[in-house]
Amino acid sequence: MLKNVSIPKGIELESIDIDKARFLCSLPKSLGTNPDNQKEIFLNTGRFGPYLKCENKSARLENVEEIFSIGLNRAITLIADAKPGRMSSSIIKDLGEHPEDKKPVRIMKGQYGPYIKYKSLNATIPEEKDPTELNMEEALILIEKRREYDKNKKTKKKKKKMKIIKILILSLALFCTNQSIVLAQDCSKLDKLSKEYAECNAKLLKKNAEVLKNKASDKIEQGKKKFDKLNIKDKLLKFKNSKSHKDFVEN
Repeated sequence: MLKNVSIPKGIELESIDIDKARFLCSLPKSLGTNPDNQKEIFLNTGRFGPYLKCENKSARLENVEEIFSIGLNRAITLIADAKPGRMSSSIIKDLGEHPEDKKPVRIMKGQYGPYIKYKSLNATIPEEKDPTELNMEEALILIEKRREYDKNKKTKKKKKKMKIIKILILSLALFCTNQSIVLAQDCSKLDKLSKEYAECNAKLLKKNAEVLKNKASDKIEQGKKKFDKLNIKDKLLKFKNSKSHKDFVEN
């Protein structure tokens, strides 16, 4: 049976011999039973390096080479110190204070790999970069990239929301007139990123506004005609000039 296994980051390819290769292929591997809960402790390697797993506790191996030599006693100690749930973050390197506000800039080790921590901002460190060799200047560049990414993400959400509102307005307007439907079909043939598409939709909105205005005017005119047809105006004048209800009824 063929099995492909990634070599953990930090282990040199030249150091891998047949025994180490077989060991990596044997993972995940049980190291024994944890006396605290009578559950097995498993050794495995993932995207972010080797780790131990026992029920709801996980612990990373800080020394990558330890994957080949760790025993049950060492594993029990690491699991005992670990907190339940996901693996907690730890500081890899303290880069010092940010030049703008003197807030700390640190390189952290998290569940999804190393990252830069600055206030509430978390900036991802590219895989090709060694987090231990990262300096403040490089960290500031990555922080700015993250800020720009978050800003663009918010802009895209706003544009998406406006697009939905626009679609709803257009959908409502399309019920007003057949001419609007034809115009909307013409707009859909244009490139959505073009100036012509924006102008076409502007004409469509203007057209629908005119239709709604005309419909409102028609309703007002119909109401006036109905008012005149019932002679309500004359009846009100008679009622005003009548001395009593009896006179009004007789007239």
